[in-house]
This record gives sequence, C-alpha cells and structure tokens, in this order.
Amino acid sequence: PSGITASNFGKPVQGPAGDTHSQAPELSHRLLNLVPQPTWECRGGNGSWQAGYALSPAAQTWAAEVRSAHPSRPALAAGFVGATSAGKSWLISKLQSEGGARPATLDDREAGVGLQSVTSDVNLYVDPESHVYYIDFEGTYGTQPLQLSTADICRVVQRCEDSSAWDSKRREVIRESLQPAIAYLMCNVVVFVTREKLVCRRALEECEQFAFTANARVTSALPPALIIVQNSCRPSEGIFDTAQCTAAFLKAHLASRETSQWSRYFRSIDCFCIPDEFAFCKRSGFDGEDVCAQVIASLKATLWMRYRRGVVLQLQHGVGMSQVQWFSALATLCSIIN
Repeated sequence: PSGITASNFGKPVQGPAGDTHSQAPELSHRLLNLVPQPTWECRGGNGSWQAGYALSPAAQTWAAEVRSAHPSRPALAAGFVGATSAGKSWLISKLQSEGGARPATLDDREAGVGLQSVTSDVNLYVDPESHVYYIDFEGTYGTQPLQLSTADICRVVQRCEDSSAWDSKRREVIRESLQPAIAYLMCNVVVFVTREKLVCRRALEECEQFAFTANARVTSALPPALIIVQNSCRPSEGIFDTAQCTAAFLKAHLASRETSQWSRYFRSIDCFCIPDEFAFCKRSGFDGEDVCAQVIASLKATLWMRYRRGVVLQLQHGVGMSQVQWFSALATLCSIIN
C-alpha cells in the first residue's frame, strides 16, 4: 500500500566495494531489525570503520501485518520496555488472548541456557480478539539475544577494528534511540517492567530517563499513559491492590512539583506489583498463582481504560490513527531515527 515505505527505509545495507548485506532470517513476529551498518570515520587523517546500526523492516512480517491492518479501526498499541530479564515477554504472554501468538521465553528454550537475553529488536504480537498491538522491545543492559543470528552479521561486524564495540553500540541504540522514540511516540500505553522494588528510586529514574530521551528531539507530542510493573515481587514487599500500589508510589517519589513535571511526559501513571506465580506460603495462605491472576486481570482492565481515553484524546487533537496509518507513521519514524 502507498505510504508504507519511506526514503532509505528497508533498503539493504551497502558495505565497501558494493558488498550488500542481507538481513538475518526473519522470525515470525519480528517487525523491525537492527541491522549492522558500519560508519566510516576519519580521525587524525586516518579512517576506519566504526560500529553502527540502522532500523530495517522484517519484510515478511511487515507485509503480513500491513495486509491484515484495518483502514478504519483505531490503532491500539502497548509498548513493553525495561531491562533484560525483567519479564516483558512473559507479561505479554499473560495478557494475550486465547489462541494468540506468544513470545518465546527461556522456559521454551533448551535447558541449561542460564542467564541470557532472548528477545531481539522489535517484535509485534497482535491480540486476535481485541486487535491490540503488543510491542516487545529488546531489553536494555542485556547480553547478545538468543534470537539474534550472529552468523549472518559476522561479515559486517568484522569490518570494524574493535569487534567488542558492537555490543556496547547496540545497547546504546536501544536505550537512547529505539525504545524511547518508538514506544513513546507510537504507543498509547508504555508498560515499564522492572524487578526493582517500587520503593527504590531506580525504577523512577529509568522512567525519567526514558521520558527525557524521548522528548529530547520532539517539538510536541500527546503523552502516552505509563504503567510501571514490579515483576516477581515477594509477598512481604508487594502491594497487590492497584489503587493502593499507585498511591504509595506517588507518595514515595513524586512531590507536587515533580508530579506537575511528570504530567508533561505521561498523561497518567499506574503501578502494579505482580508476585511470582509459583510462590506459596502455607502459613499465611498466600497463593502466588491466584494473586498473579487477579493482578493480571486488573492490569488488563487498566490497559483498556487507558486505550479508550487515549483514543478520545487523539481524536480531540485531530491525530487519531487507523491501523494502516500506524504502519505508515512507524515507517516514517524509523527513517527519521536512522
């Protein structure tokens, strides 16, 4: 469809001497790839290839999702961001409707993998009932993801003198460009998943950094709703009532001045504590599976409330997007990021 592609978006990476690097084999839900694209830099009269990346669509998934996109149905998107192993993919699998595709997790992988990043790049999971777009972003501060096919990028990576620079550059791109721009500008709701205690300030600081980075080059934007999820919290440290959890978070961290500042970046803030679903305490009667199911149900209801209010706000400002328009806007945004 017209308008889906933009200048230099989706083109293969052109290397030295006309060497064209093709994309890695695409996974069924990979929407955008971070393709290695070395940059030539001159320092002190000497030139060398430096680590660099560019966003490129996973052609098969992109085309399939655009064909199934509805021209008049409002685009409802939730972006899941946070550090590696925080549980973003697990949470999407819990929110997904029956029969919907779910992200792969370490439990689905070969035994003995240990600590390892799984999700790479940007993945899209469409809810078959509600038609919500769940966007699973590669986590920050992680190792090389299992989904990343290193064999296909080895030839490009070896052009740079410092091969270790690729890992640090990838983490930098994800933290400073990919997550903030796409999640903040293309999602109705940003779900920040962490294993840090909500009473600690680190979760707040990461959200602040995310918001500041996203707004650094934006003249104006309708702020998304923010949902902060503390995953796998202990029964003794979690507040499993949503209203009480949110009120405690705001009281602990946000004074009146800071609250007004945050309202510029997020139209609302909701907090959730999700326990380990396998936790069980016979003495207190705490059943992690039951409490987890209750919190997930509350999270689903809150998401829908934020979706509806977000669509109303978009229509009031004349910037409502259909699903087809959402892909066109995403293509343009990726070109700007590149």
